[in-house]
Amino acid sequence: DTQLTETDSGYQYVGNVTVNTGGNYDVVHLHALWSWDLHVVARWARRRGIPAVWSPHGALSPWARRSRLYKKLLPWLLWQRYDLKACFGLHATSAMEKRWLVDMGFDQPIVEVPLGTRLPEVDELRQGERTLLYVGRLHPVKGLENALWAWKMAGMGERGWRFRLVGPDQEEYLSVLKTLSSELGIVSSVDFAGPIYGEALKREYAMCGALILPSFSENFGATVVDALSYGKPVIASKATPWKVLEDGMGWWVENDPETLAETLTKVAQLPRETLHEMGEKGRKFVAENYTWEAVAKKMKELYPKAIPYVNLYPNYAKVSWTTGDQRVNQLGTTNYFAHLERYCQTVPLDYICFDHYPWVYNEGNNMRNFLQDRFLQDRSKQARNRVEI
Repeated sequence: DTQLTETDSGYQYVGNVTVNTGGNYDVVHLHALWSWDLHVVARWARRRGIPAVWSPHGALSPWARRSRLYKKLLPWLLWQRYDLKACFGLHATSAMEKRWLVDMGFDQPIVEVPLGTRLPEVDELRQGERTLLYVGRLHPVKGLENALWAWKMAGMGERGWRFRLVGPDQEEYLSVLKTLSSELGIVSSVDFAGPIYGEALKREYAMCGALILPSFSENFGATVVDALSYGKPVIASKATPWKVLEDGMGWWVENDPETLAETLTKVAQLPRETLHEMGEKGRKFVAENYTWEAVAKKMKELYPKAIPYVNLYPNYAKVSWTTGDQRVNQLGTTNYFAHLERYCQTVPLDYICFDHYPWVYNEGNNMRNFLQDRFLQDRSKQARNRVEI
């Protein structure tokens, strides 16, 4: 029953999504997949010639496509595949995710732009405690069972470290992790903190000694950027796109329990000063590459040039010769309206600018109506752009 119904202020989705058509949209940017709500908005944009950019956010990783396939197959066949093929461009958060999209046959522009973060102020930073932090949803794809086994094998509790897992439970996975912790005898050094947000989450990052992301699949891993921004070294699995951690900011390793245990042992044996130096290098790396300002600049490269224009100087357009009683310009038309028609059939309609000169030639409202209602608006819609007069 999902539909968009027209109201006085625009189109309104019956549900939790509102599309206000009172404004002029240059682009529609959609996030995630599979939702019928997103399909409704994508279809709405297509019908109005508004280019759409789509960010799957890892939803097309091989792991994600296999997971709950029975729920995704029908949406994929009915609308999701077409919506993605029809959109102007795709946004990948990493080279790994871009490769997934290319391998699936998407041939429109695909821009690789990471997610960003706010760089904490210096007075927000703290000397890390002996706490290994995980931040994210508690889900089987995150490899947390392997991390718990590694925790036990490395004897991290006996070394005075704590493992703190922050995030919401999904698919009742928390009970699996708690049961495993009990069986391994590590309950006293493992904390399941639940979801934490805002200032409290900032304190979690500030007070930890290192962060771990042992996922089986990860398109980006925003928590890595957040931890580095607080000057904390990171352990990430090779199923994440964080090979750069090997440049002195952490460890990029396989996520089997044995390898993770070896890495945790190294972390526990390093002097606190060394961990601090690794974290500072990571913070500098984030400042140079992952602030929201840097990310916005990269994302803008994907968006289409949104304001087409026609730059037609009327005197030039009307330079003419006389054949009997007719005045004919360079394009062989006998009046300015016909000249515009011919011009826009001849010149690609990527950019159109229109100067105000016709008003001085007493063509006034007729010209405005022609431009706004009859011609350029329709042409610019066909070019997936909008016109400014």
